[in-house]
Amino acid sequence: MIRTIQTLSNDRSVLEALFKPVQWRVIEKLRSGAELNENEKRYLRGKLGDKLHVIDRLLGSRNQHTHEYIPLLEGMSNYYITGFEALRYNGFGWFFDTRNIVIINTQIKGRLSHKGKRYIFIRVKSLKSREIQIDELTGLIYATNEQIYFDAMRQGDSALIDAWRSMLNNYGKLFVKDPGKFGKDDTVDHNISYYGV
Repeated sequence: MIRTIQTLSNDRSVLEALFKPVQWRVIEKLRSGAELNENEKRYLRGKLGDKLHVIDRLLGSRNQHTHEYIPLLEGMSNYYITGFEALRYNGFGWFFDTRNIVIINTQIKGRLSHKGKRYIFIRVKSLKSREIQIDELTGLIYATNEQIYFDAMRQGDSALIDAWRSMLNNYGKLFVKDPGKFGKDDTVDHNISYYGV
């Protein structure tokens, strides 16, 4: 439950979407270890506690799922996962069943199959100025939605660009901080079956 509280309180937008302001304060107090007053304890015993338990179970099941490929990455320090798999992690494209997982890193280049998935390692000289985020539950590193776009442009991945632009059009500021930075929609239809989506 502690990891769930830390994860929730790290992102104010998540708190605002899921909880009322009085509930935010209770979560912040739980994270900092501050003592709760009687009214706050009632919140925790009621609907807020129920929500936190459900979220904890959901995050726990995601944690078990992502551990499937941790052995491939546990020896690496300078990497991040991008592409459709990062979109899934970021909460967009959850319906994609990715077969190919793209990993940008500074150590290895090549392809590897493991448990029915293909891992594509793209080697770069540096990860400087890449926009990434660390999953506190698993320790895996993922690209932000903005970074996914830049990676797709560098790799010429038109299927990913089309899917990304579609999500930008549908979700706007929920998807990226500054949608205007990405210009107008210039999507074209491409076959994305190669990516397992």
